[in-house]
Amino acid sequence: MKAKYGAIEYLTLSVFVVLTLAGQARATACRAGWPDLTVLAFGQAADPAAAKLSPAILSRVKPTVLELEVDNSHGATPPPQLSLYTLPCRRVASLTAGPRPKGSSTVVGLYRKIGPLVQAMAPGVPAKAPEGPAARMRTFDLIVLSNAKAGRDAEFNRWYDTEHLPDVLKIPGFETGQRFELVSNLTPSAFRLPRYAVRFILRSADLQATITEVKRRLATGVTRPGPDFDMATSISRYYRRKK
Repeated sequence: MKAKYGAIEYLTLSVFVVLTLAGQARATACRAGWPDLTVLAFGQAADPAAAKLSPAILSRVKPTVLELEVDNSHGATPPPQLSLYTLPCRRVASLTAGPRPKGSSTVVGLYRKIGPLVQAMAPGVPAKAPEGPAARMRTFDLIVLSNAKAGRDAEFNRWYDTEHLPDVLKIPGFETGQRFELVSNLTPSAFRLPRYAVRFILRSADLQATITEVKRRLATGVTRPGPDFDMATSISRYYRRKK
């Protein structure tokens, strides 16, 4: 015998299906222990459509806008400007899913934090800082996007969390470090974003001196390079805060 449903039953069923699908979509990006997500938008922050962010979101969440200072990347790289948005999970649905404007080069990735914000024990000024009235401390962001070598994610993350992050924070001037993992590449046709990201905040009166010290420690083994770090796809950039 065929079951017969009236308009109310169909409406109830339809609402249930929509709510279930919406809940599943949110669960994909917002799981237990993910209080917020970070949007990395490489491109022009003034163009919300290009950044795949709705005007409603931009009216509530102001980005940190960074301008490229030094690029140590390998291979193809995204646009130089970077805007960082922190979104509560409940607002992830406000990310637009439509196509980017024609000619837009913006690259957008949705990342979740992995691990806590780690602070340096005793951050100091970098060696060989310039002297005189022109010398002044400035704040920079070091953003490193990277992949583990195939099948070596567990080893890569162990090295990063227990060894590399603490070692970098021993370099004079480095203050904090926060790791991230890619949840969704919102512009997959534009650029293949690496799976992992880290954001270091540092202060320096001579960024080149700080970078030289970073490279010296890597070259001499004071900071041990990770054997499972895929150098060929890494993106390493020092940014300054946009005025």
